[in-house]
Amino acid sequence: METLTITLDDEIARRAAELARREQKSISEWVAGRIKSDVDQGSALTSIPSRETANGYPSQWLALVGALADDDAFVAPGRSLPRSVGGRST
Repeated sequence: METLTITLDDEIARRAAELARREQKSISEWVAGRIKSDVDQGSALTSIPSRETANGYPSQWLALVGALADDDAFVAPGRSLPRSVGGRST
């Protein structure tokens, strides 16, 4: 197992210590869990391009869809209240 030394500002270190305490873990265990989660998620994301064509999507579709995420023109419409149809609520 490797040892990693990091430098955090005081407020981040205090918040990390509090979150670790709430989960009844040492700061080291808590940080290691967070890093592992991010690495695992990163591994899953890097495998998406190799799966996109296998799943029938065109090459680079994810890059295109991801590019739209920061565009304010692509915002989900607001939801209206349920309406009654034939005496039943939908």
